[in-house]
Amino acid sequence: MNADKKVCAVVVTYNRKELLVECLTALIKQKQLNHIIVIDNNSSDGTEEYLRSKKILDNPLLNYIKLKNNTGGAGGFNAGVKMAHNEGYEWIWMMDDDVEPLPNAIPTMLKYSNISKCIHGGRVYENGEKFIFNNEFNIKTGGFNESVRNSFEQNRSYEKINFGCFEGMMIHRSIIENIGYPDKRFFIVGDDTIYGLLASKHTTPIYIKDDILIKKINKDNIQSCLNLTKNRLSNFTLYYEVRNQFLKNDYLVEHFSSSKFKLLRYTCLRSLKMLMSNIIFDRNFNSVPIIAKGFIDGMRRKLN
Repeated sequence: MNADKKVCAVVVTYNRKELLVECLTALIKQKQLNHIIVIDNNSSDGTEEYLRSKKILDNPLLNYIKLKNNTGGAGGFNAGVKMAHNEGYEWIWMMDDDVEPLPNAIPTMLKYSNISKCIHGGRVYENGEKFIFNNEFNIKTGGFNESVRNSFEQNRSYEKINFGCFEGMMIHRSIIENIGYPDKRFFIVGDDTIYGLLASKHTTPIYIKDDILIKKINKDNIQSCLNLTKNRLSNFTLYYEVRNQFLKNDYLVEHFSSSKFKLLRYTCLRSLKMLMSNIIFDRNFNSVPIIAKGFIDGMRRKLN
C-alpha cells in the first residue's frame, strides 16, 4: 500500500457550516491523514462560500464535493466511501460534521489495527462528560440491549461491539470489499448500525477507551417512568427511525437468519412505545401521523 494512500477522512455535511469548519480545521492538523473528502448534501446555508472565506478549500488535502440533491447522511457516506475506496485508500475514517477530532486521533486508533479492521474512537462532550456507548445490537430483536454499557471497569483499553457509528468509524478497505458501501436507502438513521453489523461478520468492531473526538451536539434521551424514554427527535427523524427498522430487519433476516415474525413483533412494540413516549412526555400529537406513515412505508418497503 502506498504510504500516501494510508488514511482518508470522509465528512458528510448539511447546513452546519460553522461546525463543519471546526471539524475540518481539526482534521487538517491531524497526524497521518493523507486526504479529506467532504460530501456536501446540497447545503442551502452558504456552506461553500463560507469555506472559501475561511480559505479551507485552498488546502491541498481537501476535496469538496457538493451533491445536486440532499441524499441524507446515508447517501453522503455512500458517495464518500465509494470515492475514497476507489482512490485506493487503506483506511477510511467516517464522521459527521458535528464532531471535532483531537490532535492524536489517527495514531491512537491505528494502534488497534492489529486487533480490528473497524475501529471507533472514544467520544467526549465539550463539557468533558464521556459519551456512553451501547455495546450490543440484538440481532433477534433489531434493537439495542440498553442494559449493556461500556464501563471499562476492568481497565480494558477497548470494548468489542457488533455495530457501527459514523461519528468516527475507521474501517479498512478489505472490509468494504466484503460488505460494499453504506446503503443510501436509509437516508438517515440506522445506516451506520447496519454497516458495522455487516463488518462484524469479517472483523471484530471495537470501541476504544481513549477519547479521540469531541461530540458537539448532545442528543440526550431521558429515561423516565414506565420504562418509557423521552424522545428528543424531530418528526422528520422519527419517520426514518420507524421506517428504517423494516430495512434493518431485512438485513437481519438475510445476513443473520433472524426470525421475520419476531422482528416484526419487536418492531410493532418499539413503534408503539415511541408513540406513547411522544404523546406522554412531549405532548407531540403531530408525531402520531408521522410514526404511522413511517410504519406503513416500512411495511410496504417504500424506501425511496
